[in-house]
Amino acid sequence: MRFTSYFKYTIGFILGALLLPACQEKSPVPEVLRPVRYQTIYATGGDRMRTFSGVAQAAIESRLSFKVGGTIRSINVKVGDEVAPGQVIASLDDSDFRLQVQQAQASLESARAQARNASASYD
Repeated sequence: MRFTSYFKYTIGFILGALLLPACQEKSPVPEVLRPVRYQTIYATGGDRMRTFSGVAQAAIESRLSFKVGGTIRSINVKVGDEVAPGQVIASLDDSDFRLQVQQAQASLESARAQARNASASYD
């Protein structure tokens, strides 16, 4: 019986020793300050110029073409201008096309004249 009482007291003492620190107030944890690098900046007169070499390149590039070939007569926009959908950017020299239209009209008149002659000969 003496062993069980000794055992009970020992267990009680160990539990008390373990629970005793839980009753104390927590000490505040000191805030750790992290060192940082810094550099003081001074304003200058602003007259300092620097030159850098490089290549400027467009962020968006579009490949454009005409529906027909020819010589460009005029370009209606400048580099850097913004364009809207449907806006005329450049126009072609249309003298070749005007000649083709005149030739087609002459062929049409010739065909009409032949039709009139054939109609007159038939009657």
